[in-house]
Amino acid sequence: MLKVCKFGGTSMATAKTIIQVKNIVEAEEGRRFVVVSAPGKRFSGDVKVTDLLYACYREKTENGSCGATFQKVRERFNEIVTDLGLDLNIDAYLDETEEGINASRTPDFAASRGEYLSAVVTAACLNADFVDAKDVVMFREDGTFDAEYTNDVAKRVLAGKKLAVIPGFYGRLPSGEIKTFSRGGSDVTGAIIARAVGAKI
Repeated sequence: MLKVCKFGGTSMATAKTIIQVKNIVEAEEGRRFVVVSAPGKRFSGDVKVTDLLYACYREKTENGSCGATFQKVRERFNEIVTDLGLDLNIDAYLDETEEGINASRTPDFAASRGEYLSAVVTAACLNADFVDAKDVVMFREDGTFDAEYTNDVAKRVLAGKKLAVIPGFYGRLPSGEIKTFSRGGSDVTGAIIARAVGAKI
């Protein structure tokens, strides 16, 4: 039975919880499509990665660069990758992300990067295909979600994938710019992917 599994921020918060995700996915052959959120809180008083990324965008608009706040994002992902023992050059992805936030015109790119980086790490952990949500989730020029076009594209892109990880929460506009759903949108992505691949659950 084909299933789409969606894991929220608590499941993505640490290497230990990501290992639990790996065990859950690998426990059943039908769990072939995995949608992930950005890392959430590790403990009481911790800050969610998405909130750090919104703060990065604010810092960029005020100071022209998000370097100081982005360092906290770097530390979170470097810690996760190190603790997982992955052979993954996460710094290359982090450099690209920092540059992208500094060049962005809206907060959407920054807000989406927690899911993006989370999916890159999880795909490496699972030895699965990484499928960027911007390649399968489409918005119209006015910012509304284009369900039918998305379904056609996602069906085509995901066909034949044995195991794939997709970031939740965002897609792209016709211009190519990143567009996010409202907070909690990773659940929406899970439903979108389930429809496209014909999942039972």
